[in-house]
Amino acid sequence: ILYTNKVWWKQRIGSEAKIAALSHYLIWISDYSASGLGFEKPAVPNDAAWTVWQFTANASFAVDGTDNFPAVDADIFHGTLDDFKTVMGLAR
Repeated sequence: ILYTNKVWWKQRIGSEAKIAALSHYLIWISDYSASGLGFEKPAVPNDAAWTVWQFTANASFAVDGTDNFPAVDADIFHGTLDDFKTVMGLAR
């Protein structure tokens, strides 16, 4: 999996087209949306296909009677649960 951000890519790598050379890797894109809700389309170098989108670092959740855990990353998988299992090597 290639974890990157469009701004980082442009600053460090330069040409967005160079991501095509890594097309055999899945892309985990970090692009924090303005609303933090994950409804927007993530910005990906060269508009490449993405597999996972980290859309915020300010999500929170609760676990069985504990207080909420503030400020955690939240991600979206681009596909179905069955796709996720296959891509991550969990399918049987």
